[in-house]
Amino acid sequence: MPIEDKVKDKRQGTTAQNILNAVYSAVARALKVLIYGWDGSNWVSIRVNSAGEPKIAGAGATGQTIYNVNVASANTEYTQVFPANTKRYFIKSRSQAKSFRLAFAKGSAAISAVHMTIPANGYISPDGLDLTGATAVFESKSAGHKLEIIVHS
Repeated sequence: MPIEDKVKDKRQGTTAQNILNAVYSAVARALKVLIYGWDGSNWVSIRVNSAGEPKIAGAGATGQTIYNVNVASANTEYTQVFPANTKRYFIKSRSQAKSFRLAFAKGSAAISAVHMTIPANGYISPDGLDLTGATAVFESKSAGHKLEIIVHS
């Protein structure tokens, strides 16, 4: 193989990378899972639809809404309704030293129920969603802080 072809192969990706991309594509089509791909400048979430076509996850968001949820009392549930067609969201505590619990059903954020704990200095930011009528439920063992939420819909 001439050196020019080897250089060209390097620019286009190695054979191993091409094989790996084909395997990811086949697995994604078979399992319809969320995968990540390189768009040339960033890693982006890619969802493969039932027809096997790759789609950028979260694409189509036309607006953002910011919410601040005041956690005035400890161990008390607070809720935030997400707008229709929510594509992604980001939630964190403004006070980085405080954790909180997150659920999507009333009564589920209690310490004894099934919930997800977002640790101090932590956040949650899923994408590739299509939520309608979702209500986030929060509870914290600490009073006196705000939760910051940005929703893309």
